[in-house]
Amino acid sequence: MSNQKNEIPHFLQIAVSHHKNGRLNEAMDIYMRILKSHPDHPDANHLLGVLYHQTGQHETGLKLIRKAIRIRPDFAVYHLSLGNIFLDQKKPEKASLSYQKSIDLRPGYAQAYLNLGSAYDEMGRLDAAIACFQKAIESAPDFASAYNNLGNALTKKEKLDEALFFLNKAVELSPGLYEGFNNLGNALVKQLKLDEALEMFRRAVSLYPGYSKAYTNMANVYTLMGEQEKAIACYREALAADSGNYDAHTGLVFALNYLPDISPQEIYRESCEWARRHTSVPPCPRLKIQRKEAERKLRIGYVSADFNTHPVASFMLPVLEAHDRTKVEIFCYYSRQYYDEISRQCEALSDHWLQCEKMSDNALAERIRSDRIDILVDLSGHTAGNRLLVFARKPAPLQVSWLGDIATTGLKTMDYRLTSIDASPPGSENYFTEKLYRFTDHLWWCYRPQADMPDVQPSPAFANNCITFGYTNNFAKITPELIAIMIEILKKTPGSRLAMAGVPGGSARSALLAEFIDNGIGKERLVIHGKMALAAYWAFHSDIDIAFDSFSYNGGTTTCDALWLGVPVVTRMGETFASRMGYAIVKNIGLPELAAETWEEYVNIATSLADKREKLNNLRLSMRQRMINSPICDVPGFTKDLETAYGRMWKTWQG
Repeated sequence: MSNQKNEIPHFLQIAVSHHKNGRLNEAMDIYMRILKSHPDHPDANHLLGVLYHQTGQHETGLKLIRKAIRIRPDFAVYHLSLGNIFLDQKKPEKASLSYQKSIDLRPGYAQAYLNLGSAYDEMGRLDAAIACFQKAIESAPDFASAYNNLGNALTKKEKLDEALFFLNKAVELSPGLYEGFNNLGNALVKQLKLDEALEMFRRAVSLYPGYSKAYTNMANVYTLMGEQEKAIACYREALAADSGNYDAHTGLVFALNYLPDISPQEIYRESCEWARRHTSVPPCPRLKIQRKEAERKLRIGYVSADFNTHPVASFMLPVLEAHDRTKVEIFCYYSRQYYDEISRQCEALSDHWLQCEKMSDNALAERIRSDRIDILVDLSGHTAGNRLLVFARKPAPLQVSWLGDIATTGLKTMDYRLTSIDASPPGSENYFTEKLYRFTDHLWWCYRPQADMPDVQPSPAFANNCITFGYTNNFAKITPELIAIMIEILKKTPGSRLAMAGVPGGSARSALLAEFIDNGIGKERLVIHGKMALAAYWAFHSDIDIAFDSFSYNGGTTTCDALWLGVPVVTRMGETFASRMGYAIVKNIGLPELAAETWEEYVNIATSLADKREKLNNLRLSMRQRMINSPICDVPGFTKDLETAYGRMWKTWQG
């Protein structure tokens, strides 16, 4: 290249054309030739820095862009590009400073407001993010990405009508904006408009066939609709498009538990494949713990995305209350921004509390290590919001899986799993990477009913002059096999009805009704409810005589609630932990006869109960006292057993 300075703009223009059209090697060659003759050319330094950033060489990109800024500190675009690197490096605080500098230099800079909003979103400052996206729209009224980001932020704030308005505006302005259709789908899911949401996700993948995130979201919707085979197919599509899609793979691992004929070997294999693919991370440096120091009270860390109105929190709250503070010091790491009354109670019962959703896995692992946690307990497993990659870094000497998951995590760094002898009989240890710690006198958790649950009412069969069966579990757990069994039981119990709660609307409900009607069960024998408020859901049990448990993923909280409200639950047990939870619960309260080993037994148990209304009513009226007298409601006893478990694990680790 000639050293004539007036030729540089021409060559730079050619390089930029190459850059914009994806010919990165050609662009890089020209940028480097310019810098060889003019090393302080600000645009060449900046653009080469951007190119390095785009190819994943962030540190080199940073050096070049910082050099451009030193040469020309008043150019807003350079600061914008610097912020982009920080944001990609998961350093939103630094990014926000660069974006703000860009805005200071160029007031009304719409792209800088958009990116500043994204940085605030990453920091968990949603209100500040929304204000920035609104500023971007004020500066550029046709800026589709700003409408998209604003709609997405409003979805997170549960302002769904507003969110849908802005997201629709985004795709109207930019019909090819596949992210906008994906975000529209997410907002519609929150409104339980599942068919419409599916259509948006399909639009997204039609625009971008390799859009892994949209396939993942589609899978989540199929799960809610009870179509698990389709959900699993979509998770696999997501992984085919992006083998590193963590959410798709952890979702797939969990979704396998819904399949009626799944074997523990299959779940184990997929869990181990997930771990192999996603957890190649260096472990945290181990803190040296002296023997005398190790004899102090244990520092227990609980990690969960569900310290809110969620079944996990309902099981944790009584334990947090009952923990003996002379034996344990409690740290709760809450991996979600959402904070409600249950969150407040969990925080009040913790010795230390940290909301950490926006912390990187490395940062959270280092925080846990610096907190000198002795035993770190995962309460999520492969459920939404999990932080299993923190556990993969082994920030604590001992790590335990409990509550949230229903199978192995697949992690070799997870030392133990808490379970019971009934849910995990001898032989099941072959399907866990963790060592099983089996409670013998209690289940793996304890149940405490909510204070305002209603009293048990007499069996409604007398007033209704018929038996009413009920399904109260998550609709995601329903299977074609279970529907067929419900139909068979209804046919064998003349005049009986079936009441169901939590059935989504749209095609899922239509398909369900059609299945019953096509098999001879008239619509008049069906009572179908959608999602219900908690008080209405509890009251719903007063109209049910016998509840059907799901298989192969049994109910947990729903089963305990039904029993507390007097409703016997017919369950079926299989080989997996998820398919033995119901058996473990009913055995724990002294009613193992409610658990079947086959579908034939399941039908016989349900129809036999229906034939003996007086006996059914007596069972109903005695159920609550049976629960109170059982180990399942023994909060102090269970918590003591839990602390004993921690103590034994710690002593074993000490050697």
